[in-house]
Amino acid sequence: MELDLKLALDPLGLPVTWGAFDAAEGLPCVTLQQISGNGSYSLAGRGSIETARVQVNVYAETYFDAKNKANEIEAALHALRNSGAIIRCYKMSRRGSASETGGDVIQLIQLDFKVRHRT
Repeated sequence: MELDLKLALDPLGLPVTWGAFDAAEGLPCVTLQQISGNGSYSLAGRGSIETARVQVNVYAETYFDAKNKANEIEAALHALRNSGAIIRCYKMSRRGSASETGGDVIQLIQLDFKVRHRT
């Protein structure tokens, strides 16, 4: 699932990583985090399809740049259907905020997706 989501976002031309970047990255950039997930089980054992909740963090210098990049990401993930391990992505929520670091204000848009995927 992790690789398939990253590959789906690569054509957007943004730096994308799971977790956090190892070094400072230019803006805009994107981080991905799995914030929850559950497996499926039956009497026969573990199922082959799971659901994960993935948070997509879009960082940018301006609110509108973050919003536009978030819209592009939403369209790219919504278009994923039976692609690699991914069965389907559904947007669950969207939040916006800003944080100050070293005198700069970084805009943040967070998207949460429910991701059905094969294990």
